[in-house]
Amino acid sequence: ELYQAELATPGTSIKLSAPMATGFDGMFYFEYSADGSHAVYLADQNSDAAELFTVDVNAPGASTLLNGPLAAGGEVWDFAVAP
Repeated sequence: ELYQAELATPGTSIKLSAPMATGFDGMFYFEYSADGSHAVYLADQNSDAAELFTVDVNAPGASTLLNGPLAAGGEVWDFAVAP
């Protein structure tokens, strides 16, 4: 799961990602957009396949799937965030 911690308030965090599917690997990697408004991440969020999601840091918990349908056994393993 993906959390964001504020440096100004140590010990507090905000869960950004939607709940992860039970029994899978979870979150693998993330990057922030250039303006910091979104986090983009790879996760087994909905199934046992790594997929690409984004979440608005001002609307945590409402993730959007970015990749299209995957081939059987397919997964997303790399991405780049461009300005």
